[in-house]
Amino acid sequence: MKRKYGLFARFRDCVISPDIAEYAVEKGGGNAIGYLAILCLLVTLVYVAVLFTQAYLQGGIKTALETFPEFSLSGGKLYMDIDEPIVFNDAGSLFIVENSDSTALLEKNKDSALQLTFLNQDIFYTKVSLNEVRYRWSDLGFEINSEQLRAGIYNWGWVIIIVTGIFTYIGDFLYGLFFSVLVTGTGLGLNITLRTKLRYSQLYALAIYALTAKKLFDAVLTVLSAFTAISFHLPAFIAFLATSGFMLWYLLSIKRNKDGKIFTDNNYYDY
Repeated sequence: MKRKYGLFARFRDCVISPDIAEYAVEKGGGNAIGYLAILCLLVTLVYVAVLFTQAYLQGGIKTALETFPEFSLSGGKLYMDIDEPIVFNDAGSLFIVENSDSTALLEKNKDSALQLTFLNQDIFYTKVSLNEVRYRWSDLGFEINSEQLRAGIYNWGWVIIIVTGIFTYIGDFLYGLFFSVLVTGTGLGLNITLRTKLRYSQLYALAIYALTAKKLFDAVLTVLSAFTAISFHLPAFIAFLATSGFMLWYLLSIKRNKDGKIFTDNNYYDY
């Protein structure tokens, strides 16, 4: 009896079984984009859960409210009542406040830190894994001071976490689409070399499924960096090579099945 090829079964097979390639090729790029959207949502939910745990269950908001210096955001500039930069590192989550327009500390740490938040007089920058958000205070169009912020964060911190999660999800999904295009470029060369004769949309679907291991690894790193002293950042080039390796693995499976004339519908799962 066939059973439905569920989402978590696909998560598993993307990492341990190249037979997922048959499903990806049959369903094509449109189905794979939907899969990527769900995969990115899962990773984002892990990130939001970590933020919520740190903020409320571990008292992160209370600590931040007590230790954050006096400030005012006025005229498109953030003015802090500090003499030296504040650098706070909590289990791999780096927080830097600079009372000037200098970005030297940001440039020094942004490639090595897995999670980073940076504020100076001109910009706000945050990074989680490979997802980055940067904007200028002058673009916000409002003014606020430390007393107003403390009241707002204490009462509306959960809203801030959700909004942060939404922007993180959008950035992660768009990054996944772009990253898959790059991996598809590798797939085109492999497609010619191995003579698998797949269309571009099929190769793009394979690239998205090949991205699964990296996304799940990102989720694990988010948890580890939040609750342990482990802080590890997977370089983009290494992530690209690893994802391309999964693409090669999938294409070799397709070639083997075609050459052996067994490239047929899966007999166990109902597509």
